[in-house]
Amino acid sequence: MLRVFLTIFAIGLSSAAAIAEDTKVIPKELLPFQGKWEIKEFGVDPVPPKEKWPIFAFDGDKFHVIQPGTDRKESAGFSVAPEKKPAEFEIRPDIEKEKIVKGIYKFDKETLTLCFIKGGGDPPKEFKAEKPYTLLVLVKMKEKK
Repeated sequence: MLRVFLTIFAIGLSSAAAIAEDTKVIPKELLPFQGKWEIKEFGVDPVPPKEKWPIFAFDGDKFHVIQPGTDRKESAGFSVAPEKKPAEFEIRPDIEKEKIVKGIYKFDKETLTLCFIKGGGDPPKEFKAEKPYTLLVLVKMKEKK
């Protein structure tokens, strides 16, 4: 009887460990970002054609850029500093480590506004669409059921 109990207990532990590995613990400051976002406004000069606007996705502490009409997806590490005024973010590409993107962000319901500078440098101090900064207004995409 003890052997049966120990076997069942061991199976239960291994199942719990497998479930724990599948469950991501997402830091609370990253929770509002999670999911897919599409561009509502593109504040950069020149503005690319709308059909080439990428989809952005956040998955835990990862940031993904998905190119429309392709299977191409670029990934990067993502972190935030919500205590800063304005709140700041940093994107660290997995491939080209020197191309860190620093910026600021704000939420307004299901809208996320990002203003950033590519390739290093200090993040902007305000939300503006002028060189060398890029301003993006994103809206959260609805989950398809």
